Amino acid sequence: MRLKVFSSGSAGNGYLLTSNRGDALIIEAGVSSSIILRETKRDNISGLICSHAHGDHAGRLQEYLNMRIPTRIHDESLHALKKEVTGYFLPLFFEEEVPFKMGDYEILPFRLEHDSPCFGFLIRHPDMLGNLLFCTDT
Repeated sequence: MRLKVFSSGSAGNGYLLTSNRGDALIIEAGVSSSIILRETKRDNISGLICSHAHGDHAGRLQEYLNMRIPTRIHDESLHALKKEVTGYFLPLFFEEEVPFKMGDYEILPFRLEHDSPCFGFLIRHPDMLGNLLFCTDT
């Protein structure tokens, strides 16, 4: 299992979690999809999870949706976005403390303290020896 940090900060946030089998999970939509695709093939991406609506975390959400990457975001976060999400391929919502799967990744979202509705994620995958805890802006 490998975690690649593309950017972490107010300029944009983007992370790629890749299993030993090559299936990948994108965390945050704050960096260009072209940067992410330098590291993995489109067909290997299980999905994208987004913690909250601030531009440095979700500013490029539409770009990923246009690529038809399965995307999960909390409905409060989607409504808090400053720009409308459009098109035929829209994100699915996750619920607080209700686990969901994206490929072989099992994800448990939980609420964080922030000035916007924000969520952390407990991530499991069969290739992991343990769990990955993702918390940001809290």
